[in-house]
Amino acid sequence: MEPLKEETDVVMCHKQEAANQEGISRRQTLKKGAKWLGGALVLAILYPLLKFVGFDIPKKPQKIRIERDILPGGFYLGANFVAFAGEHGDVWALSRRCTHLGCLVSYNEIQKRLICPCHQSVFSKHGKRLAGPAKLDLPSYKISKAGKGKSGYVVVI
Repeated sequence: MEPLKEETDVVMCHKQEAANQEGISRRQTLKKGAKWLGGALVLAILYPLLKFVGFDIPKKPQKIRIERDILPGGFYLGANFVAFAGEHGDVWALSRRCTHLGCLVSYNEIQKRLICPCHQSVFSKHGKRLAGPAKLDLPSYKISKAGKGKSGYVVVI
């Protein structure tokens, strides 16, 4: 190999080395991108197929603590649920998601009804559908006392 005599030859040599290094990193980036795209394509094909055959990944149950007791005849309005206490000490919890389109229902204390603000579906305090476009009752959640000597409840969603 002949020694480089001119400054322009040195500059050209450095530019060529930089272009080669850039080409390698670009190639590696394209390979990684192709792998990610292939993985996304496989998931896009498998997800509907698994849903079609009824495969469902169960959600991990979420435990939510209500820090205070609910007085008989009272209620507690949480972010995703509403809990009621009956006159005889019984408690129950219902989903706040309307079975029509999923809007959050609110409890009307005067009417003693759960009402959906989106399309005015109406449910009883026990989650039974009374009126509106919703066709199903509200789902119920498991609720239990917080423990011996503790006030409040634990709701499992």
